[in-house]
Amino acid sequence: MNRILFSSWKGKVVDNRGRKPEEFITPEDLPKDLLENKETKAFMDWDGFVIKDPEVSIIDLCVQFLEKVRDRSCAKCIPCRIGTEVMYDMMRDISEGKGRKEDLKVIESLGDTLHEATRCKIGRSAPVPVLDAVKYFKDSVEQEIEEKKKLGGKR
Repeated sequence: MNRILFSSWKGKVVDNRGRKPEEFITPEDLPKDLLENKETKAFMDWDGFVIKDPEVSIIDLCVQFLEKVRDRSCAKCIPCRIGTEVMYDMMRDISEGKGRKEDLKVIESLGDTLHEATRCKIGRSAPVPVLDAVKYFKDSVEQEIEEKKKLGGKR
């Protein structure tokens, strides 16, 4: 389980999905602790996200991350204060089986706005891993939306 299945870290993407484990590429620039920790199934922060376990739900990972971002926002600028809350609410709705395909376009648009219009580093960097998650796992996210899957517990 210590092998990296997928990573989008500091703008570099390594996608080992569909490869045999012996053909996996190890991403560069990942924190050493993350590479060596065999207990970690997935991780998301400002620099990106990493998935080691194929059973991890990318949606639940985004919900958990956005919850922390929302709680840490300084709330001094409206785009970050409201934008992170809306992104969190929409991803949470998707995780509860209440999402719509249109939500993904709103999340993408809102993430781009946050990245450009917020004052603080949290607001500018927070949407990046979520936007990458939606981009690189779009098919599975759309399938979960269509199937109205209720997720949770696979974080």
